[in-house]
Amino acid sequence: MGSHGLIQIGEMTTKMTWLMTPIGLLIDEATLSGGPITINTDELEKSEGDIAFEATIKAKSVAVFLEKLQPGGLHSFTVTILPDGRS
Repeated sequence: MGSHGLIQIGEMTTKMTWLMTPIGLLIDEATLSGGPITINTDELEKSEGDIAFEATIKAKSVAVFLEKLQPGGLHSFTVTILPDGRS
């Protein structure tokens, strides 16, 4: 079959903003980076490479998500992110 259906990437960085997940949580910003990558367009499961995924989810996005979800019937959420990243 040869190299038919293969896309080769030496290195990539992709920045995305405002990604809404299927569960309704907004990812405010995400970055994909990595390489080398080989994408097999004929059989995606045979694609190879390492890609890092870094996401930023703001406190307000978490609060909005929890408000929609209302776990245990709770509501009026306030989310605070501490300087060291703990919440």
